[in-house]
Amino acid sequence: DNNATNDTIAQTDFLLDNYLTGFEPNDDNENWTALSLQGVNEWIIMDDVNNAHTGTHYYAVRTDGAGGNTANDDWLFSGCQHLEAGTCYELSFWYRSRYSTENLTVYMGSAATTESMTTELIDLPAIGSNSYEQATILINVETSGAYYIGFHTDGATSGRYYVLIDDVTLEQSQTQPSLDFEHTIMGREVVFN
Repeated sequence: DNNATNDTIAQTDFLLDNYLTGFEPNDDNENWTALSLQGVNEWIIMDDVNNAHTGTHYYAVRTDGAGGNTANDDWLFSGCQHLEAGTCYELSFWYRSRYSTENLTVYMGSAATTESMTTELIDLPAIGSNSYEQATILINVETSGAYYIGFHTDGATSGRYYVLIDDVTLEQSQTQPSLDFEHTIMGREVVFN
């Protein structure tokens, strides 16, 4: 009914704006987009239980010289996420390379375009593990609105093969941000204000 005074079930510490995808067929992946600015390959959802972090699906981009690549410059953009000013969010994802040394930089912007990816969240310049590692970043935005996450890899093809990501979450955090929000991310201080 519409009478909130007689409600008997209470949910505490329930946080809205939580998003999770493992890129599985039942996940909401339709608004993720890929863009290849150089090379012949682009980010695609792959189905292979042996290379997924969980489940069977993950996003990957082939970065070597296969098919005529001389270099690559590839972007993967998340779907739109509405973020509120003054609210702390935690972005988490799992990443790895495949028999190679790779790079991955993650950005945030107001649209799913390279020009809009103006806030660098984390730079992973030398991924060299065949095992998944987790990156976790705390985010606070100054203006409420629509935001996108951009995963970017580029460079020459020598010594490279694949970059993989899986299990991306963006959720409201219990951490209370200050106006000048400072955190250390993988040994690097990042300030969002």
